[in-house]
Amino acid sequence: MIRPPPPPAGLVKATILLLVICAVLYAQRTG
Repeated sequence: MIRPPPPPAGLVKATILLLVICAVLYAQRTG
């Protein structure tokens, strides 16, 4: 079994940042 290469750190940081922004916007929208 060939393991897939890990994603670049920049992509991981961008994904986490996007999830955080979505969570904050959702929390503000629901009040």
